[in-house]
Amino acid sequence: MILLRGLNFFLLPLYTRVLTTEDFGLIVICMTVHSLLAMLMPLGFDNGLLRYFFAAKSSTEQGEAVWTNWVSLLVGSGVLALALDCLGGRLFQHLLPGVPFHPLIRLAIWGAFFQTHIQFFYSLLRFREQAGWHVATTAFQAVTSAFLVIYLVAGRGLGAYGYLLGLTSTSGVCACIYVVCILRCSRFHFRRDWLRPIMAYGLPLMPHVLSGWVLELSDRAILKRYTPLHDVGVYGVGYQIATLLSIVAACANSAWVPFLFQRVEEKGDAAKPELARLATYHAMSMTWLALGFVLFALYSVKIFASDEFLPAATIVPWVVLGHLCAALYQVPGNLLFVRGRPWMISGATILAGLANVGLNLWLVPKFGILAAAWTTLASYALLLTLVWLGSLFCFPLPYEYRRYGAVFGVAGGVLLIQFLLPPMPTIWDIFVRAGLWLSFPLILAAGGFLHASEKAKLLAISRRALSAIEFRSLAWTKNR
Repeated sequence: MILLRGLNFFLLPLYTRVLTTEDFGLIVICMTVHSLLAMLMPLGFDNGLLRYFFAAKSSTEQGEAVWTNWVSLLVGSGVLALALDCLGGRLFQHLLPGVPFHPLIRLAIWGAFFQTHIQFFYSLLRFREQAGWHVATTAFQAVTSAFLVIYLVAGRGLGAYGYLLGLTSTSGVCACIYVVCILRCSRFHFRRDWLRPIMAYGLPLMPHVLSGWVLELSDRAILKRYTPLHDVGVYGVGYQIATLLSIVAACANSAWVPFLFQRVEEKGDAAKPELARLATYHAMSMTWLALGFVLFALYSVKIFASDEFLPAATIVPWVVLGHLCAALYQVPGNLLFVRGRPWMISGATILAGLANVGLNLWLVPKFGILAAAWTTLASYALLLTLVWLGSLFCFPLPYEYRRYGAVFGVAGGVLLIQFLLPPMPTIWDIFVRAGLWLSFPLILAAGGFLHASEKAKLLAISRRALSAIEFRSLAWTKNR
């Protein structure tokens, strides 16, 4: 999924130059429906596979776990997809007026159905520790969908319909291929005695999953009711540009989670100082990256979108700061998972999701897309606060609060300076903003942020890097 999101981000310049803001607004709304249904359709059976696959005592039981969970998922998702296809016309006409049920919403429904089975296959590959196949199949889907969407949107000029048709067609083909692979890993014996425990394990997590959707995507549906499609499209572009920070954070989290679990397993509470130090580095690096996105919000929109989408620059900073809170939430959130307290994360996500909906319903009619961006920041800040407080009770780390204060204080000062900057010619404005961004680590270093041991490590790394560069330079000169 990270690869798919990253590829869509880098194709944004093409999409915004061949699609109108109204087309992009339709795509944003339909993909919101797609995301919601892709979370609902598994009905927790994907989580059931996690439980029974690793609890199996033999390869035979693992095959039975795959078959039982996949058949249950197929029946549940298929019934829901057929019901929405046959009876959902009036429902979506009431919820999303102005968005054609046929063909756009219908494509979103079946795209979600296919994606449900694709995600089941990806989960199976992860559980079987087949990382190479996971990367290859994900890349195949991403590249194939990109080529087909480009052909239908840019080559055939089919607009929003071409975009959704390309994604759904690719998902359908991949789902058919991957289902064959699922069947090869299955033992065709349906364990009815597992069905109730699987549902008891997976269904309680659905509120958390839905709250995550509400927190991240429900603002598009609310915007559709109170603003024109043009504004929804502008908001979608700005949000997608800001999402690059969350892609980086997701990659960092993929490396952090196994390290965290391993350290806690090996050292227990003795690992806390090391984990706290790494949390400080994580906060500093994510804040510095977010600072760059905020400083260059206007230029990023100019690079990745056409002039029609330039108003998106006003929402990028707020959404980036919201995603910064989401990135910082990963550390205390994972600590709760280590202590076996996922229900605390679910509760925090539900409260943050409800706050998101309430604030959007209150502010969007008055302030439009800017209010949705403000609400994104407020909701993720609430989620971070709640999960951090919960982690203090379950797995308290000796957080380096003084260094946190230095990071956020310097970042706030840099943002204040850029806000007060007078208008300048473009080239000088870029240089000044680049200087402000680079000043962030320099000010921290000059203010005593780094400990003596950290300075020594950085100096050693720098010397090794310079030596390697010098060695390669001499080798290149000698070869010539």
